[in-house]
Amino acid sequence: MKILYHWVKEFIDIPFSAPELADKLTSLGLEIEEVEEIKLPSVIVGEVLKVSPHPNADKLSVCEVFTGKEKVQVVCGAPNVREGIKSPLALVGAVLPGGMKIEKRKIRGVESTGMLCSEKELAVGEDASGIWILPPETRVGEEIYTSLGLEDWVLDISVTPNRGDCLSVLGIAREIRALTGEEFKMPEYLIEEIEHPAKKVEVEVKEPELCPRYTLRIIENARVKESPLKIRWRLKLCDIRSINNIVDVTNYVMLELGQPLHAFDMDKIKGRKILIRKANPSETLITLDGVSRGLSPEDLVIADGEKPVALAGVMGGEESEISQTTRNILLESACFQPQSIRKTSRRYGLVSESSYRFERGVDWGMSAIASDRAAYLIGKFAEGKPLKGFVDVKKKGLEEKQVSLRPERVGKILGKGIPDYERILSRLGFICKKEKKGVQVSVPSFRYDIEQEIDLIEEIARIHGYDNFPSTLPEGGTPPFYRNEEEEKIDKIRNILLSMGLWEVLNYSFVPLEIITKLNFPLPSDTIRMDNPLSGEWEIMRFSLLPGLIQVGMTNLSRGNHDLKMFEVGKVYMKKRNVFREEYHAGGLLAGIWQKGGWKASDIQSDLFQAKGIVERLWEEWGEDFHWEEVCNPLLEPALALKVGDKEAGIIGELKEEVRDRLDLDVPLFLWEVYVHQLADKILPKRYEELPKFPPLKRDLSLVLKEEIPCQAVEQLIRESAGELLKDVYLFNLYRGKPIPKGFKSFTYSLIFQKKSGTLTDKEGEKIMAKIKKRLSQEGIEIRQ
Repeated sequence: MKILYHWVKEFIDIPFSAPELADKLTSLGLEIEEVEEIKLPSVIVGEVLKVSPHPNADKLSVCEVFTGKEKVQVVCGAPNVREGIKSPLALVGAVLPGGMKIEKRKIRGVESTGMLCSEKELAVGEDASGIWILPPETRVGEEIYTSLGLEDWVLDISVTPNRGDCLSVLGIAREIRALTGEEFKMPEYLIEEIEHPAKKVEVEVKEPELCPRYTLRIIENARVKESPLKIRWRLKLCDIRSINNIVDVTNYVMLELGQPLHAFDMDKIKGRKILIRKANPSETLITLDGVSRGLSPEDLVIADGEKPVALAGVMGGEESEISQTTRNILLESACFQPQSIRKTSRRYGLVSESSYRFERGVDWGMSAIASDRAAYLIGKFAEGKPLKGFVDVKKKGLEEKQVSLRPERVGKILGKGIPDYERILSRLGFICKKEKKGVQVSVPSFRYDIEQEIDLIEEIARIHGYDNFPSTLPEGGTPPFYRNEEEEKIDKIRNILLSMGLWEVLNYSFVPLEIITKLNFPLPSDTIRMDNPLSGEWEIMRFSLLPGLIQVGMTNLSRGNHDLKMFEVGKVYMKKRNVFREEYHAGGLLAGIWQKGGWKASDIQSDLFQAKGIVERLWEEWGEDFHWEEVCNPLLEPALALKVGDKEAGIIGELKEEVRDRLDLDVPLFLWEVYVHQLADKILPKRYEELPKFPPLKRDLSLVLKEEIPCQAVEQLIRESAGELLKDVYLFNLYRGKPIPKGFKSFTYSLIFQKKSGTLTDKEGEKIMAKIKKRLSQEGIEIRQ
């Protein structure tokens, strides 16, 4: 929000310069982002003494201009230049607001030592049809901004959402009063209303919770024209475009008093009736920006007897706007519920100066005063006459809040007593009344943010000055920091994955719709959608880590990073039985080279077995029993599910070729995801065993079995039948082809047996092998000789 230093000075005496005021306001919690001095040196008031035709150009004139000290020659092309007028004169060396530097030069053979300027060239107005003719009383030789009262300082203030009361000149004046004790003065707003019984408008507030106060007044016989320079200039410096005197007055009063207003062309209001209601589902409204909008039943609208004429607190309607033909005005000054305005503003992407203030809370006690002030200025600048019959509809029970304050509590919270706390609160507009148990504080209507005692104590500390509190060290020791079991589990997972050479990525907690669409990923039924997303792209909260990992992988591949070993540990979100849940998952993506071979060996490429090994390494750390099952997956083929009992605890697989084609990927991607919440809370304790003293006995076992029997099932049968003497078993050969029948395959395993108490004999080994072969045969698995 931009505030003008000299505008504030019209409300209250300021004993500080503008830069000093910026520092003071910052200490009060109003962050000043920029302080800019508005000044235009070397552009002065010049008087045209003589105008002669240019000898070499029909449309140019040679002017003799008095600067107050000397006469200079200026070549001018403006059609309205004439002897005796006063106009802005930019001397040699001046730099105009647009960046143009004035230099001494010849124009069509005649020397020119300056330039007579238009309003637009000085960034004061939009008129560029001729030079700016100044009032006759303007003093020749004075700097133009000084002469016309245009010099000022602009303070760009960052106001926190809870301090909507500071979004005005009056609000800043109140803060200065709290600092200095100076009383501020309100601008003139006393008006004289006239009788006109025939002109009346009925007002009905159907949604008092959304509109606690609504005022309306009629102003007749107004003349719509350009606003005075002072109004236009101040609006321009505050980044508001001047439209006409009526609309400018509503914006001017909003900046002055913090109360948004809206002016309707009364002759365009049907039925002489104003309704504050919610929109009907089929209704539309063409807003002031020329866009036709289908309204939501959640929108609060201002309607006449037939249809909506404005989106309440956000933007007016095009059909009832003020135009050059407007004579009779309905002036609205109201208070709307902040949440309602915020939702409507976000729904349509409409952010106006009015909605910005209503979203932060507008003073319901200012509605009538702001209406009077605007009516006064419309009378002054547009000759409009306010009529008797001012309408003021208030919600029942609308009154100032009462908050109890305990003086001893102030000292306890702040660490020191503040004897003048009542004076501080009084300067801020609070009314204090002493009672037996403390002080009863009446909160002014403009302080929406004050709800309880601690808020008052914060105000006392703020005005007393945080720099005035002594610096003390906190008493007591620092409490020990403990990590819970879940945090320890997540850290352990990260460390394991990092130790395996993987690198960590971090994604947003939202799934981009673009990647979901490209993957053709079916959304689970428990997917959570955001009601008010930051953008349309981030509408869905992630239900899996895989889409985000795929997107990161695509980004890396597109930038030439082809060897990927990445992982992510983070939360996924779901809604089960109307309860929102968050669960930790760990996931990863592999592509390209897993391990470079160097000059001695070939590179090892990433594949499904590396992904499987990563997941098994994680799971074995917790000592959980698991097995793999082949499953169907919309993204992965082949896909293996990690099972703990009957529950799925993770998945691995290769990204389907058809999905890769949609993503324009020409390299295979291997993905894995583990559901961390299914891991045990505590890691399996480490066990240390003495190194074996006796040699192992090794045997090989070749089998012929059906294609559908997985390796893991065979290994499980071997382990169960071999007993505790079997130390290890692993598959080292897979064969298909003659003489193995079609539909069958051959596995060859290496089995290692070992005893702790002595050397295992061949006879003992053969006995165990016979037991294993018998069990396999019973399961339909042939022993290959």
